[in-house]
Amino acid sequence: MIKSLLGKFIRTLLFIVVLTGCATPTGDLNSYPIYEIFDTSAGSKVTLVMGEGKLNLIAGDDNWVEGTIQNNFKDWNPSIQRSSESLTISQGDISQIVQLPSKDIVNDWTIQLSNQPIDLFIEAKGYFGNLNLAKANLRTFRILDSFSETEIQFEDPNPVNMSIFEVGSASSRLKLSGLANANFDLMNFRGVGGNYTLDFSGQLQHDTPVNIVAGLGNIRVEVPREQAAVVQVSGNTSKFDLQGAWVKDNGYRNQGTGKQFTIDIKMDMGFLTLVLK
Repeated sequence: MIKSLLGKFIRTLLFIVVLTGCATPTGDLNSYPIYEIFDTSAGSKVTLVMGEGKLNLIAGDDNWVEGTIQNNFKDWNPSIQRSSESLTISQGDISQIVQLPSKDIVNDWTIQLSNQPIDLFIEAKGYFGNLNLAKANLRTFRILDSFSETEIQFEDPNPVNMSIFEVGSASSRLKLSGLANANFDLMNFRGVGGNYTLDFSGQLQHDTPVNIVAGLGNIRVEVPREQAAVVQVSGNTSKFDLQGAWVKDNGYRNQGTGKQFTIDIKMDMGFLTLVLK
């Protein structure tokens, strides 16, 4: 898996070289309101596809997804596709986006999620993101991103059980905060060539496994002193910095209290920092 990720990362770097110097033509600023009602309590799937802009996402208190998209590039006009139980808001083809937006580009997405149970999928490239998912009713959450600067926060416990939380990221600066509050059964994280912080603070409701695979980047894993956790590290780290009173016991253990995180980390040519805070 790591070799596959590294191969994709190298191909992406070659693609950047080809596109260096290309500029995105801009035009008039347009605004697109979003107002999509869900009429079922069974839950819905929400998909967001965007790039080279800003994404601000919060949880709402009503049974609709609403917000505003503003941009000044006509080829990025959003399209909305929906059925009775799914909603996709898409910018279109984002495959050629390989950088954060310049000051001339406006592509601002402000989205408030429905309070219905949601399967959320985000695919985004070259964007600044602030995803505050406090009190969002997430049954699953998957995000693919690259060339981004993003923070994903769970300030309060996810009200419903999240079966899986998956992250795939390349060449990004990404911080995940309050992960114990996300209330997931399983977390899979894949990161290549970026700077990643995973903060496992919050209220853990059950024993939970976490798989982290990374290479050619910096991974910082933060665990609160009161949180029970066992961490296994394998692979070839370029540097391993251990901070705090971890007990080395067939891995690294923190006694803590209550339910336990079991974190498996596989690194290749990356820097790992493991913090007990």
